[in-house]
Amino acid sequence: MKYNLFFVFYLFVIFTVSSQSVSDTYRTAINDGDMSNNGIWLPGKSINSHIEGSTYLFSNWVGSYKVISKNGITASLFNLNYNLNSKKLEAFVSKDSVFQYDLGQFDYVILQDKKFKVLNEDLLDGLFYEVFNGNRIKLFKEATVFVEYGVLNPLTQTKMQEDKYVKMYSYYFFVNGKYEKAKLNKNSVLKYTNDKSALVKEFASKNKLKYDLDDDVSKILKYYDSLD
Repeated sequence: MKYNLFFVFYLFVIFTVSSQSVSDTYRTAINDGDMSNNGIWLPGKSINSHIEGSTYLFSNWVGSYKVISKNGITASLFNLNYNLNSKKLEAFVSKDSVFQYDLGQFDYVILQDKKFKVLNEDLLDGLFYEVFNGNRIKLFKEATVFVEYGVLNPLTQTKMQEDKYVKMYSYYFFVNGKYEKAKLNKNSVLKYTNDKSALVKEFASKNKLKYDLDDDVSKILKYYDSLD
């Protein structure tokens, strides 16, 4: 009995120290980066809802993110996610508090090898995945979310399927100083590389690259950007 009580107490202490460490690490990170003054603290909120799926861009809140501000300050921030509905960058600190950043202060949010660019130009506003960034051409990918409502059984008036969040993706090429929305396919890639389309097609075919995959298109555009 004494052993069991000691074990429960030990787990409680470990959990408390671990939670405090996460919170302290987060606060240290935003203070060192000098980015904690550009945002607001919000009451804690439940990430789960009765709708399946998520309104957030990233699959989870756990991890280290590198952020670059508009004035060039670089910092490491923890437990971030991007709300596709509100277009806000949020940090889930604990069940009691959420920090919501002013997205306008950032230039980039970087997760491992993926860079997300903050755009606020023309009709583009929010956080966009940077598929390719070259001298002659750039390509960005935008994620949006909508609710797909479950089907009701007409007899029982009960749902046969639950409501769920569904993500959609749009692509924007930046060429000649302007953004143009386009589908990611062979026609659009060749359209924006039309001055070297023969070479581009040969390169894509030789390397077995597909025109509808982000990574493959990035390689194609990198090759195109290298041509004289």
